[in-house]
Amino acid sequence: MNRKPDLLTKLRKPLSLVLACALAFASAPAAIAGDNDIADLSITITNGVASVTPGDNVTYTITASNAGPVADTGATVACTLPSMLTNATWTGVGANGGTCAAAGMGDISDTVNLPVNGSVTYTVSASVDLTAVGALIVTANVSASIPDNNPSNNSTTDIDSIMPGLIANPMPTGVWQNTDILVTLGVVGIEGQPDSGQYALTQSSAAPGAGEYVDYTGPVTISDESGFNYLHYQVAQGQEQGRGQTPPTLYEAFGPYQIDKTAPNFSQGYAPEAMALSHSEISLYSWATDGLSGVASYRWQYAQTPGGPYTDVPGGDTDTYTHAGLATNTTYYYILHVTDNAGNVLTTGEISATTLREPDEADADNNTITLSTFNPTAGEPFNFTAAGDGQNNAGGVEGDTRFVPQDWSVNPSGTFPLGGPYAASVVLSAPGTYTLRVVFRLEQWSDGAWRDTGTTDVKSASLYVWAEESILDVPQTGDGGARWFGWVLLCAPLAIAAAALLRRRRAA
Repeated sequence: MNRKPDLLTKLRKPLSLVLACALAFASAPAAIAGDNDIADLSITITNGVASVTPGDNVTYTITASNAGPVADTGATVACTLPSMLTNATWTGVGANGGTCAAAGMGDISDTVNLPVNGSVTYTVSASVDLTAVGALIVTANVSASIPDNNPSNNSTTDIDSIMPGLIANPMPTGVWQNTDILVTLGVVGIEGQPDSGQYALTQSSAAPGAGEYVDYTGPVTISDESGFNYLHYQVAQGQEQGRGQTPPTLYEAFGPYQIDKTAPNFSQGYAPEAMALSHSEISLYSWATDGLSGVASYRWQYAQTPGGPYTDVPGGDTDTYTHAGLATNTTYYYILHVTDNAGNVLTTGEISATTLREPDEADADNNTITLSTFNPTAGEPFNFTAAGDGQNNAGGVEGDTRFVPQDWSVNPSGTFPLGGPYAASVVLSAPGTYTLRVVFRLEQWSDGAWRDTGTTDVKSASLYVWAEESILDVPQTGDGGARWFGWVLLCAPLAIAAAALLRRRRAA
């Protein structure tokens, strides 16, 4: 008898197939979830130069970027600076979605976010140590937090050669410029007494003793030995008596020596100044200092327009100088170049001064008196003002002159206050003719102040004072008058009336 397959039998084959597929899938090599999570990080570094000198300020640009195809949100940028770079600071900025720390000091060790085509850039500023020799080597690295398909571009190095600098204050003292070295040796004589022409080595392997002398013969060279700069020189050494010709002996003085890369500066209160002395001269003044190699030269330049072009001041090669032969009442603009013995140059900002004008000379003919009326009434006030030529001149140029109203007289009399106003109000009580006189004092500007020269000028003005009560009143006082004037005024109408009456009678 045939039996129908039950449900389990019917499902056995499909279930076996599903189970077989599952086992096959489970036993197959697992696909790594991050197979496509790869990036291509790279980094560059440069300071734009091939060589540096001890004391230089240098700037490095470090850029890390991601060419993809996947972003790296946890990459690390690192740059350990060598000890010959000092006072290092840096800033960071991202581009195309890249992010990093904004700023820091010293070495860089920063976790950054680098999306595809994103980048971060660091700008590192530092100084080359004064004792640096050999080569300046700076390496920067970027490390990915996910697989990197090209790790060969994850590290980069900038290499600069270190050139000899300008060296000041070695032992023996002097100024070095590459291998052309000027050496000034100390002076010693018998038992330490100074004696020109004899030279002593202050630092050497075998310094001369008392009673010996050494003569500098040169040449002088520098060698780099075990990180030190060695100064090599030759001297002839012998006894003072007879000065025997002992064969030259090689002496050495070793550093490292301080390298002068600093320009001169000005002590407080001694910055350059320009000041007019007269209508044709300007005084130039400065005093620069240089604590390493010392100031070597000054160079003044001038222009007649702000910003130049500048021309050398003739003879202007000292710290203080008088620039002469200039135009009157003209502004001149100056800059100063100061050079030290190591060749460093300080160029100052622009200063200026204006030559004085020619002195103003007052003219007595321009002194005036102005009256409010020439015919005042007796007993009533009238006003007047005096004006001296140049009275308002504030001064400032040696030799300026001015006339200043000093006093007045007319019965009564008075004086003007210092500095003005040079005006007065006068009441004359009696009719008559009067003369107003004003004395003008001549002053001259000298040594920063107005001074009385002892010279005066007098100006006069005449006026007639009318009677106050009646035209019949005759002036009784004053310095003159026309007593008949009132009678003329009285008789004139009567004469006119009589003439008119006579004309009518003749007409009749």
